[in-house]
Amino acid sequence: LNVTNPFARRQSNNYAEATLIPNSFNSKPQINKEPLPGLWIFLCSLLHNPSFNPNILSWDSLEDGVFRIHSLQGIYSVWKSLKKTPINYQLFTETLKIYEKRKLLHSISSISTVYRFGVNCVDWKPHEGEISWAGKRPV
Repeated sequence: LNVTNPFARRQSNNYAEATLIPNSFNSKPQINKEPLPGLWIFLCSLLHNPSFNPNILSWDSLEDGVFRIHSLQGIYSVWKSLKKTPINYQLFTETLKIYEKRKLLHSISSISTVYRFGVNCVDWKPHEGEISWAGKRPV
């Protein structure tokens, strides 16, 4: 199934084309309704895409799943253009609080805009052959 999608997992380093891989994320029943459904998957996709990483967000520690958001406005803009749903700081933080309870994403308390993928997050690491960035150097 070939679909042009800037957030699909890539089968090669050819970023002009993207191939969709079946979703392997766990689907658990929702405890609380997420104000921004799929936000953690969206952030993961941005981290795996060199068009957005390191400009909007980047890895601080790929091995530990720690990343830094450089531009919330950039995330809002991409979200609005793709999802066609509203996003703002309040919805963003409410969703992050729900993710904290579900152990999907955790904020690093000593540093603002730095987050870590939680124990219940699956498939957040780039697959072999995907380009990712830690700061400004390839990993």
